[in-house]
Amino acid sequence: MGRIPANDFRQFGQAQVQALAPGQVARLQPDQVEKLPAAAVAGFRAKQVQALPAAAFNKLDARQFGALSPAAVAGISPQQIRRTPPAAMSQMSSQQVGRLSADAMARVNADQLEAIPAASLAGLRAAQVEEMSARAFAGIQPDQVGALPVKAMRGLEPGQLGAMQPRAIGAMSAQQLRQVPAETVAGMKPDQVAALSREVLGAMKPSQAAELSRRTVGALEKAQIAALAPAAVGELSAGQISAIDPAAVAGIDAEQIEEIPTELIDAITPEQVAELQPDTLAGLTDDQLGELSEDQAEALSLVQVNAPVSYTPLTLPTNREV
Repeated sequence: MGRIPANDFRQFGQAQVQALAPGQVARLQPDQVEKLPAAAVAGFRAKQVQALPAAAFNKLDARQFGALSPAAVAGISPQQIRRTPPAAMSQMSSQQVGRLSADAMARVNADQLEAIPAASLAGLRAAQVEEMSARAFAGIQPDQVGALPVKAMRGLEPGQLGAMQPRAIGAMSAQQLRQVPAETVAGMKPDQVAALSREVLGAMKPSQAAELSRRTVGALEKAQIAALAPAAVGELSAGQISAIDPAAVAGIDAEQIEEIPTELIDAITPEQVAELQPDTLAGLTDDQLGELSEDQAEALSLVQVNAPVSYTPLTLPTNREV
């Protein structure tokens, strides 16, 4: 095969390519593959693709790569995909993406991932996502994130999520976020959580909220705290609660504060109590009020003193007027 002039390969058709034995394909030279018409490349089968030397495979351009059948794409090896020019992957279909092996997907880099059409990433499977490198996820674009299948989000690892750009994280839908494993959410950074819309934050599962780092919780702003579901607030740990910026505590409403376990009510610092809104205090249960420290009670009393005239002050179960 290596003796056939490269220009002669311009005349090859699909049937001729299909007739090649894997051993013959293994002897193809880079310049020969480069001259193959896209229609001829469509004739490659998985075993033939596997036999292609990496140097020859990497000569495929976007039209040729896009012409490979999904079944043939399943034969692409990690060594072949590792040096594939990003431009060659710019016409991949969702069917082709879905047939790449998990091992091959593990070698896809950031530039290659960014080159794949957003709509084509809809073909990704969770098993493929699990194998992708964090460096690759650093290159994913917002429109690509929006196209990721909801079920594929189950394969995200902490390092992958942590590597994503905030603007890419901000493109997540509520349904996508809810599929991300709780332990993976632990890898989210403050600027990433800040990029989430209120709608998406409101859809965060309690188990996911419980995994946010104290640093990340401490960076949440008032509107973001207000967006969290009451059940999610109820799953925050003492360390997370005390880490909330006092200015952001003003976003907590009556339904949210009612969900905080009685045994954790002392985690709210006096400085945080002082920022609570009078309407929020109505959500405090008798049991919660009974657990307030003297400093918390004093801060609460100041909130009530400064409340509107129409506000009805709370009375502590211990008969102390607050």
